[in-house]
Amino acid sequence: TGEVTRIDPRTGAATLRIGKAEAGLPKSEQVGGEELKEGDHVKVYVVDVRETEKGPRAMISRTHPDLVKRLFETEVPEIYDGTVEIKAVSREAGSRTKLAVVSHNADVDAVGACIGARGARVSPRRRSSPS
Repeated sequence: TGEVTRIDPRTGAATLRIGKAEAGLPKSEQVGGEELKEGDHVKVYVVDVRETEKGPRAMISRTHPDLVKRLFETEVPEIYDGTVEIKAVSREAGSRTKLAVVSHNADVDAVGACIGARGARVSPRRRSSPS
């Protein structure tokens, strides 16, 4: 989680403070239609860390499919403990996301664990039955 400290009015790129470090979030890695403001707290995914002349530089994203994977790991205990595994993620950032999940325990419904009681964790548009 980072705090937006600056928005470049020309490029739309945001600068975030993550702990004691700063990282740049280019417009191409922001969710379409999302308006960031200074002081906002946002979750980001660290894609890569590169060494530059000025020191290490974190490459961050809000559109990367692994962001969804990490968010589900923090929200769904069955994923965190390994009972349910995320096999694949397909994402249109800001629009929709699809997860392929499998349960390693016959007593645990993988899709049900991810959706939560009455859709508390996500709000699916439709739930397709396994074929």
